Amino acid sequence: YFTPKTKFQSSFSGRVSLLEPNLSQRNCGIIINDLQLSDSGTYHFRVNSDNSGFSFSSSRATVSVKALQQKPTVQTPALTEGQHSALTCTAPGLCSGSEPTFTWTWRGAGDAPPNVTTATTDRLTPVNHRHSSTLELTASAELHGAELSCTVSYKPSSSSTQDSVRINVTYVKDLEVSGDTVVKEGDSLNVTCSVDSFPPSRLMWFGPNKTRLNVSETTESSSQTDLGSASLLIHNVTQAQSGQYMCEGLHLNSSQTRDVHISVCPPATVSLLPALIVSLILNVVFIVVIVFLVL
Repeated sequence: YFTPKTKFQSSFSGRVSLLEPNLSQRNCGIIINDLQLSDSGTYHFRVNSDNSGFSFSSSRATVSVKALQQKPTVQTPALTEGQHSALTCTAPGLCSGSEPTFTWTWRGAGDAPPNVTTATTDRLTPVNHRHSSTLELTASAELHGAELSCTVSYKPSSSSTQDSVRINVTYVKDLEVSGDTVVKEGDSLNVTCSVDSFPPSRLMWFGPNKTRLNVSETTESSSQTDLGSASLLIHNVTQAQSGQYMCEGLHLNSSQTRDVHISVCPPATVSLLPALIVSLILNVVFIVVIVFLVL
């Protein structure tokens, strides 16, 4: 019975059961499923017979129901591009009662993969149930840096709780080379080798004789990409520095290379012949005009 309200509360219908259905075991404990804030109050035990009853008013139990504050637990394995993986969201607590609803949402994932989920309930004991949901996906580079949220909703109480995780995906794209590979002697050569990967790749330049060159290496990180780059910069370049160069990118246990041919052209020379011809033509024309005027 629940005091100080009436003896029977319709709001408890279907939510209260005996901890031990066999009363001969002398255990009159009860289970209240799907707790609500309105369940807070003082409870006492009463025994009824056909003609009378007795209330154990001196022994009361005070129940205080607080708003749901616990968050679900989201477990993410190591994700690698192209591999199939399963992520798990476990509801807080080990309560029996109605099964919660799980909702997975993506933020900042571009074309997010379809949510293929499976809900499971592990009945550890008659009163302790573990509810969880599994999200299956094939990891891609587009998911790296995205935020994945799991929301657990309980319908009877209209309460919900949520937790979010930042997704990391191991991936590496192809090397890319930018900049002018044909320059004039005496100019500056500036060619950049870059690669988008996570974790960031290590980039190195090698000269025509396969000697490693000292270059400036940088990494630009954002919520979506980790772009590593190494710039091959040579001031006052000479024709002797022409040849086959190579950029190498090291990513975890793999590597990739890109050959780049550098051509250094001789400096441009200014020819005086066209100017002399023009000057000669002008002089001839001038002499002809003078002769014509004299005659």
